[in-house]
Amino acid sequence: MKHLIVAVIVFGCCAGSAGWQAIDTGVTAHLTGLDILDDENVWVAGVDGMVLHYDGTGWNIMDTGIENNLNDIDMLSSEEGWVVGDEGLILHYHDGIWDPVPDLEQQTSYEDLLAFDAENVYFVGYGIFPGGMILHWDGTEMTEVYQNTAANMADMAALGPQDIWVVGGDGFRLHYDGAAWTQDTAPLAESTKLFCVCFDEDGAPVIGGMRLPGWDLVKIYKKSGTDWNTEYTDYAPWMFDLAIHETVGFFVGKEGQMIEKTIFGWHKISAVTTRQINEINLIDMSRGWAVCDGGIVLRYEQPAIDITLSDLDLLAGDFCEVNAVLMNPGSEIDVSVFVILEAYGLFFFYPSFATDTDFMERTLPENSFETMTVLPEFAWPSGAGSGEATFWGALLDNTGLLGYDTEYFTWN
Repeated sequence: MKHLIVAVIVFGCCAGSAGWQAIDTGVTAHLTGLDILDDENVWVAGVDGMVLHYDGTGWNIMDTGIENNLNDIDMLSSEEGWVVGDEGLILHYHDGIWDPVPDLEQQTSYEDLLAFDAENVYFVGYGIFPGGMILHWDGTEMTEVYQNTAANMADMAALGPQDIWVVGGDGFRLHYDGAAWTQDTAPLAESTKLFCVCFDEDGAPVIGGMRLPGWDLVKIYKKSGTDWNTEYTDYAPWMFDLAIHETVGFFVGKEGQMIEKTIFGWHKISAVTTRQINEINLIDMSRGWAVCDGGIVLRYEQPAIDITLSDLDLLAGDFCEVNAVLMNPGSEIDVSVFVILEAYGLFFFYPSFATDTDFMERTLPENSFETMTVLPEFAWPSGAGSGEATFWGALLDNTGLLGYDTEYFTWN
């Protein structure tokens, strides 16, 4: 029986498009940029100067005063933020107005930006004459910090101001370590037009794009040491953006195509719209948003479980706290909570942590996020040698698997 339960948890990960819902914003403009301050404070940019704001109850059109196509948006708060677009457009939102900021090159189309704070904002773009360029705003002036005439920069992501990645063009990858911008020239498995970059739960960069010159194969690569390993490849329409949060991840693109990350890797799931999906962001493992052509927004709400350990590298006798964060962004739901310790090829089931199958029945209230203590003082016994083990977590209801997580740890 215990092996059946584990099989349900593991193989049930390959689900459809559960959790995603298409929302009509009331506009028909193509939506291209997305930023989420929280689940009731969502900002969207689009063509013809369109900026939308979701306040938890509905979508409001913001008057930008311009008609340029916008490509991305990044808000520091509801009172301050930035958008970028075609024809050298950079807008700074403050004091209730969208204020154009003169840049250094009007022939550049700005594709993405990162705003760390009011005095630390980066912009990436590309133009026929200047090529790829990165600008930096320090709160008072704009300066060019990098230029590469051959690089068509498309996307940027960061773990912090001293760890930024930029991708684009034919396999172009650029890293900033807080001191210098360095191009990563490690080979990819195939020539690839890169559209997007994000990070996995371990902080490793993950990049996505389409194989060149045929534009026929979707490619996802993950950086491991100095190498870039192929995570996924398959025939699919053009895919434009990646988002990963812990064990949850999606790659999105044309015709509403979605490729989902599971414990087995990436696989295609059913589309929830036929519209092209241009950008996706995840708030956590249970909530996210995506924006599409035709004024369509997609909202992700799915119960989830997040296993956390206070220490991932245990010495014999060290105490470690193990928790399960239970997330339910929707209506009240009855679930079965499985937490399993896998070690030495055996499965030990919460709450007794015996080898007999065990679990907990629980009612998750509407819109709830709660922490369940699994082991308040977990200590790996002395004399157990060294090795690796895994805590598995899963939420199931009468329809099947709702969410899962894994947390690996080592002992010595």
